[in-house]
Amino acid sequence: MSRRKLRDPELFAIKWHEQGRRCRYCVKLTNLHDGVLDHVLPLSKGGSNLRRNLVFACRVCDKLKADLVFEGVPSLEEILAKRAVVRRAKIAARLELVRTRRRYEIPLRGPPRVTRRSR
Repeated sequence: MSRRKLRDPELFAIKWHEQGRRCRYCVKLTNLHDGVLDHVLPLSKGGSNLRRNLVFACRVCDKLKADLVFEGVPSLEEILAKRAVVRRAKIAARLELVRTRRRYEIPLRGPPRVTRRSR
């Protein structure tokens, strides 16, 4: 097993595109040059440089993960689906808050702010 740094730009770009230009762990949109290829199963734990063991990750997540092993890294679709559920729940909670405030005639906004233009 090779312990050298992976420097194959073609594989790097392929993984980046496969994952929708997102970090595998935090799912943030990432610039190609701001990420690294990370080993799902680290080399120190018996992993390899095979394509199926590599994912594109932002540098922050790569540092945080270090040599930890994640059992079954969720797919991008699963992560985005969970985020959509959370987003819908937040919208529903906000809508309920607005309805409650209207029902009890509580102002939705506080007093107007004083800005440089409104002085």
